[in-house]
Amino acid sequence: MKAGNKAFGAVLFATLFSISRALAAETLYAQNFSNNTGTEQLASAYGWKVFSRSSDVSKASRRISRYTGSKIQMRNVKALAPYGKDEAKGFYSANSPHLSLSHVPLAISRAKHPNVTLSFDLRTTAAASTARFVFKTADGWYVSEEMFAFPSTSNFQTFAVKLFGDTKFLQLDFKTGKLGINPAPAVAASEITGDIENVGFFFEPNTGADATVMRVDNFAVTSGS
Repeated sequence: MKAGNKAFGAVLFATLFSISRALAAETLYAQNFSNNTGTEQLASAYGWKVFSRSSDVSKASRRISRYTGSKIQMRNVKALAPYGKDEAKGFYSANSPHLSLSHVPLAISRAKHPNVTLSFDLRTTAAASTARFVFKTADGWYVSEEMFAFPSTSNFQTFAVKLFGDTKFLQLDFKTGKLGINPAPAVAASEITGDIENVGFFFEPNTGADATVMRVDNFAVTSGS
C-alpha cells in the first residue's frame, strides 16, 4: 500500500472511530443490585425508595434478593453498591399483591441528554403481572403506556423504553393516600416538560395465588440515539 493510501486509511479509521463513539449510548446510571451478604437487604441501602399504595415501605421490606439474578450482570455506573460491586448474586424482588412504585433520584438535563432510555431485565411469575417504566419531571410522575411481562421460573428478559419522541406515557397519581394510574389519555414523551428528577419502575401484580413475585435486575439509564 502506498504511503498516501496508508495516511488516508488512518484518517478514515480515526474519523469512523470518533463517529462511532459519538453515536454510542452513554450510561448515566446502572444498578445491578449486587448482594453478597447471604441475606435479603433493604432497597433503601441502594438509594431506592419503594412505595406500596400510599406507604413508604423502603425501610420495612427487604427487597434485594441474595440469589443469582440475570446471567450477565452489568457493571454499576454511578449507583450505590453497599454489598459488593458487580456480583452475580442480587436482584430487586417484590412479593406483594399491591401496586408498587420503586424509584431512585437521578437528575438529568433533557437539554443536555434529549434521548434518554430506561431499561431493565425482568422476570414475572405470571403474564398477568406486569411492569412499567417510571420517570418524574416538574410536570409530575409518568409511567410507560406499554406494559412488560416475562413469565419464567429462571430466566430474565431485557426491556427498554425511550423517554423521548412519540413514546406514550400515562400520568401516575402519586400523592398522600393514593397510588395508581390516572385515566387521562396518554401523552407523548415530547409533550412532557422539565428535566428528569427520578427514574424507576411500577409493578402491577396479578392478584392470583402465584402472581405476586416480580423481579428486576440490571436497571440502566442511557443517553444516545
